[in-house]
Amino acid sequence: FGSHKFMVCEAWITDDRERMDAYFGTKEAPEFHMVFDFDAGISIYNALNNGSTSVFIDELKMAAGKTYGSFLNNHDLYQKRPASEFADIERQKLAAATLLLRPQIPFVYFGNEYGQKNQDTRGDMQYRYAPDWKEIERQTADNESLLAYHKQLLSIRAQYPALRTGDFSVISSVPENKTVGAYLLEKDGERIICVFNFSGNNYSTVTLNLEGLPVTDLPCKKILGTDKSGAVLNDGKVILTDLPAYSAQVYLLTL
Repeated sequence: FGSHKFMVCEAWITDDRERMDAYFGTKEAPEFHMVFDFDAGISIYNALNNGSTSVFIDELKMAAGKTYGSFLNNHDLYQKRPASEFADIERQKLAAATLLLRPQIPFVYFGNEYGQKNQDTRGDMQYRYAPDWKEIERQTADNESLLAYHKQLLSIRAQYPALRTGDFSVISSVPENKTVGAYLLEKDGERIICVFNFSGNNYSTVTLNLEGLPVTDLPCKKILGTDKSGAVLNDGKVILTDLPAYSAQVYLLTL
């Protein structure tokens, strides 16, 4: 019992941050190191189903600075697997991006990485069945597959510490576009902008307002996006190009 331990709390609590945070304990009497955030998956599905960022951003603001474990679904009757909730691959990819590009500890329930669906059975057994190895093999050979996208996101997350534990700041769009959510993550001088389009609209340009945030007019290096996408930071604003429907972009502000 003398070895190092990492204690994780799974308390099915939603819409009650104070009650959930109580499981961390206090500085004088600490309890769990991490608490599962059941609000995270709900806010992501809300944004993808309603095309609005408000609940998604509000949940992220409440979660900032705490060690939460985030997930889209689990073995409980919490919510459907992403591939059963969203018929199109674009929203399945965006769901993965919103999970893996947030400063929490993400948990990918087995099978979601290649689009496994709920099985037609009762209870939690709909989530518990063997992987489709032929489908996994097919997606492994396809660079545009959902599985390949998960690998890309995990690689990006591993490369940039700000994506894992960076300080969080909301970025607004001008004029306001409630279907586009964006935030800045900063850690030890590393600054990263994450942008999400929760609508079915393709945007040729989107302008983000960085006034008041700890950035200057730095070059933007694209980490995630389309071949045509890009970003220019000037005079406290970022102008993004080519933000397709249900997509994510990530930029590193370089010195």
